[in-house]
Amino acid sequence: MSSITTSEEIQKQLSIIFGFQSVRFEEIQVGDIIGVGELTKPTINKLVFDLLRYINSYNAMLKDYSGSEIFAIEFLLKNTDINQSNYKIMPKSMVFIPGEYKDCNTLLLALTRESNFINLFFAKFDLDEIGKLFFEIEEVVNRPELNTEEKKNVLGKFAERFTRKIQAYIIEGKWNKKLVGLKIFSPIEQEYINEYLELQSEYYIQWMDPSKIIEISRPRSVKLKINFNDEEKFEFIKWSIFPLSAYYILQNSIKLSADLLKIANTGTGNEIQNHMIEHLINSIVKKQLNEKEEMNFKDFLNNFYQNIDLLKNDFSEIESTLRSFCKLGLQDSLNLLLEKLKQILYNSNFEKYHKDFIFEILLKIIYKNNFKENFQLRSIDFEDFINYLMELFKSQLKIIKDNFEKYVSFVYLLSILDKYVNILENSLEKEEIPSKTLAYKYISKIILFTINNICEKVIYSNEFLLFDRKKLETYFNDVIIKIINKLISEIPVDIEDLISFAEIMLSDQLEKVKNHIKNLKSAKKELEFLFSFIFRNSNFNNFIKQIENEIIDPESFSKNFYEFLRKRMGGLDLYWKEYILNLILNFGSEMKKQYLIDLDNKKPWSKMKLINNFTDYIENKINSSFDPKNFTELLDNYIAKIENPTEQAIMIIFFEQYEYSLSIIKEFPKYLQQKLLESLTKINYDAAIPKEFSFLKNFKLDMINDSRIFKSNENKNIQSINYSYIEFLKIFELEYFSKLVAFPTRIILRNIDNTQFSSSLYTILEFKFMEKFFKVSLSTNYEKVKLKF
Repeated sequence: MSSITTSEEIQKQLSIIFGFQSVRFEEIQVGDIIGVGELTKPTINKLVFDLLRYINSYNAMLKDYSGSEIFAIEFLLKNTDINQSNYKIMPKSMVFIPGEYKDCNTLLLALTRESNFINLFFAKFDLDEIGKLFFEIEEVVNRPELNTEEKKNVLGKFAERFTRKIQAYIIEGKWNKKLVGLKIFSPIEQEYINEYLELQSEYYIQWMDPSKIIEISRPRSVKLKINFNDEEKFEFIKWSIFPLSAYYILQNSIKLSADLLKIANTGTGNEIQNHMIEHLINSIVKKQLNEKEEMNFKDFLNNFYQNIDLLKNDFSEIESTLRSFCKLGLQDSLNLLLEKLKQILYNSNFEKYHKDFIFEILLKIIYKNNFKENFQLRSIDFEDFINYLMELFKSQLKIIKDNFEKYVSFVYLLSILDKYVNILENSLEKEEIPSKTLAYKYISKIILFTINNICEKVIYSNEFLLFDRKKLETYFNDVIIKIINKLISEIPVDIEDLISFAEIMLSDQLEKVKNHIKNLKSAKKELEFLFSFIFRNSNFNNFIKQIENEIIDPESFSKNFYEFLRKRMGGLDLYWKEYILNLILNFGSEMKKQYLIDLDNKKPWSKMKLINNFTDYIENKINSSFDPKNFTELLDNYIAKIENPTEQAIMIIFFEQYEYSLSIIKEFPKYLQQKLLESLTKINYDAAIPKEFSFLKNFKLDMINDSRIFKSNENKNIQSINYSYIEFLKIFELEYFSKLVAFPTRIILRNIDNTQFSSSLYTILEFKFMEKFFKVSLSTNYEKVKLKF
């Protein structure tokens, strides 16, 4: 029987999740987790299933956008709690590697103390070998006398064995990178690859989401020079990733980083600890609710700590009762000894809900160690179980006590923000509907950024470990002024906002043109999707391969690509697909004159120049249409095509309102800024102070139900931070990796079609993160593996 010791802290530097997807039985996924968590088998199976689901979805995206599949991903794990790093051993690196043999899929997610030390090719080879073994085991268990559950149990046992085998490989250093002076070939080393594209972007961390997703904004791409002539460049781009597809892969890769760490973090959970936390907090709340409901805040804090001391006394007496059983000198089967222990416990004077809880936890601790009912034991053997139980109690009570004022600080700041939102709503009550609608857009962004800042400062730093009302109020005032002044000029008013603004003025006539308004509102999202759709590997790269042996001019290129895409877009229920297809046709007609002039001047276009001109043309046209001012041209053309004269007349009024909304958005932010700052002075801070313990079990913000200000997805984000104290501790204290953020450092993709190459074609995405900015370089070993004809 182990106890909570430093040895467990040391184990936390290596966590492994291994999974296997059956090829013959789609409903069978098995795996295991090695780490600090103590989870039930169903919970482990669910995490493995989630991991397989994430990777299957990610690989499907890669195949569509890049013609490749994931080979491996490396991550840097950054600990956001600086003080925690002084006394807790934390992994610094995470690696994800899928394996395969025929159609069998295996996968490994490992968190390690060292950063960047695993040779991914060594690991990949061994995982593929494990996949081969699984394939052979599947053949053996594919017997008619075994039902699905029995087959799953057999494969599950082997998954546990292979997980421990992988653990041994890592501990023994079998996969370690080359030693100094020892040269080992790897096709992705710097001397074998060439960089051809760079992506740059700003970013911030979504602290209000426990997954800590990295949000990226304002991306741009830089095409780097490669030493190829035009003919060689054309060959190269058939196998390369276009900037738009690279950006989409980047977005999904960063989301995958958060998803993988979330699974690993959930795997650190201890269900006995969770049960203990729930019982202790419920006991504290129960004691307080039996007393007076409201009290001043000083009494509120003192009462909480007094209840913790009362709990200590209760459990000290329970411990004495349990230890008296150990001294009885009994020897019998486990089942009978438990009956005797239960009898002694329930004959004591403690409250029944304490007795039920203690006995239930003891049973879980005992059966967790694989003791069976008929095992012969002595009563003194229960001493280890009781030691573990009491140590667990002390550690969980310490967590409750140490984090209480931090949690109250969190609740207080959100409650102040809640009061502020209410004041803002009242201040806008007399505004005209269009102004109010536009104001809500700004307010929602400012409130969400404020919540994000509160989560970062309270949860992920040690600035508010103690409740200091004056300090909290000063912080709130300073941070919201800073956010207002910064965002009021940065929040973009996009096409959909202006359309929403203009449609309000149509009043009763809106119903007659609602389909037109719907089409216009969907323009930006649909065009963004279609823009990325046409430049996916499965579309543009495949089209280029089809025309590589043809002599083409802009017109024939446009017509051929138009027909190619028209068939593929047939199943897309999108209004704006015809607009995109017409842009493609227009390229041919608009570029024909320049093409002929260059031809007369003996400057014929190479295929590469034609491709570059086409991509630039489409990109400029689409980006231009996203600008609210330029959208008037697209809107004018849309209205001109409306056949119903009544609808067209209404939409002309709408057009005028759209132009009017463009004229006022310049001045409106300054007016709103003044209102936002004035409302700050009207906050009643006393009203936000918690006065009863019930919020520990059921904390709720009023702004959650405010559908006027917040969209449904924004409401969902706010809903997610309504943590009871139990939820707060489970998410941010009991889950061991909760303070880590995953940053991808290197993604290795392997091309699916390698028929044109001497060996595998790889694309490598290398990440470099700064404080608020990062860049990603795309490199490939194309030059080393291309066939020489």
